[in-house]
Amino acid sequence: MMRYIAVAAAAVALGTSPATADTVSYGTNTSQQVSCAPGCTATVQYSFASSLFSTAGYIDSLTFFLQPNAATPLSIFLSTAATQVGSMSSTLSANRGSDFASFYDGTVAGVDAGARTFDGQSFFYDPSAGDLLLEIRGDGLRNLTSAVSYTPGQVQRVYTFNSFANKDSGIVDSDAGLTTRFGFTPAAVPEPGTWALMIAGFAAVGFAMRRGERRRLAAA
Repeated sequence: MMRYIAVAAAAVALGTSPATADTVSYGTNTSQQVSCAPGCTATVQYSFASSLFSTAGYIDSLTFFLQPNAATPLSIFLSTAATQVGSMSSTLSANRGSDFASFYDGTVAGVDAGARTFDGQSFFYDPSAGDLLLEIRGDGLRNLTSAVSYTPGQVQRVYTFNSFANKDSGIVDSDAGLTTRFGFTPAAVPEPGTWALMIAGFAAVGFAMRRGERRRLAAA
């Protein structure tokens, strides 16, 4: 029986397509959209259409344009969106999925504006489960830029500042999105031939177990 188990395990190990890191990009060019003076804490949510991602995988890094006023605490979160692009809620918490998780938490130096890359906690995203939600929180954020060239219906934004009476209630922007690049590694998927080997291997394991049980009953 162990021989059949070994066959099934080998099929998984040898027949799995290797995962290759890729980049998923949204939008081109930039213009200032969210401006917040020092002491103003901004929270911005962006929902990206699942169609931007061809398969499930792991988001390992994020790149977007940002120029903080000074050294700025910055927190980034990801989740499968609980709402869809085009129908985001003005209540920020209503847009967060059950897998809402911290991706990055640190301080960004207030230097020249430019593309900033953040390597964070790997986040598994499956586009078949819904759109992708990106949430950015920071103090004194400015020049948090949006895409000038983009495809309508692929992104939506909700934002709020600490001057708002209800910090969980924001302003919904239609088709306003961050120029963003996702460092993305597709999940390894067994090749078609591997599935056949796995099925045959597990069937053999089941057959061997049943035959062994019959022998034990006959000997009893």
